[in-house]
Amino acid sequence: MVEWTGSSLLTFGGTESGNSGATYDPGSGNWTAWPAAPFDPPILTADGVWTGTELIVVGVSCANTATSNADRPHCSPGTLVAAAFNPATKSWRSIDAPPDRNGKFHEGGDTGFGYAIGWDGSRAVFVVAGDIIAYEPSDDAWIQLPDRVGTVCAADGALVSAFSDDAGDKLASPISIALLT
Repeated sequence: MVEWTGSSLLTFGGTESGNSGATYDPGSGNWTAWPAAPFDPPILTADGVWTGTELIVVGVSCANTATSNADRPHCSPGTLVAAAFNPATKSWRSIDAPPDRNGKFHEGGDTGFGYAIGWDGSRAVFVVAGDIIAYEPSDDAWIQLPDRVGTVCAADGALVSAFSDDAGDKLASPISIALLT
C-alpha cells in the first residue's frame, strides 16, 4: 500500500512473517523505517487512507499460520484489524477494528477485505465486504454509511457515491459528491 502526503511517500505492507512500513522523502532521497506495527499476528492484505495527519490502515490478520509444501509460511485469513500511523511522531495507535456487518467478510474465504476509497474531509472511507464504512478520527469511531446503489469511486479529487432511499428501491437525490483534499 502506498499513500502520498503532499510532501512524502508512505508505504506499508508485509508477509505472513511480519509487517513493515517506511516513509520516503523525495527532497532528501532518504527512507525512514517505521516502528513495528501493532498487528499481531501480521496482516495479509492492507489498504490505507491519508487523513492529513495519520495513515489509517485496515487489513486482514493472518490466522492459522502453517508451513506449505515449499517450506514457506502460509496463513489463512483471520479477522479485520485497523491502526493509525502518525509520520510526524513516528508512532502507531491502535483503533477498533472496522465493522463486519452480518459477518459478510468471511463469505467465500477471500483474503482481501475490500479497498480504501479516500478521505472525504472528515472521514476515512473504505469498502469492506461490500459495505461502505468510514472511520471518523474526531470521534475515534467507525460508522456504517448507507447501502449503495451502483459503484463508489474516487476520481479527479472527488468521492462520488449513489445511495438508495430507505426502501432501497430508488436512487436518493442528490448523488453524494465530496471533494478529496
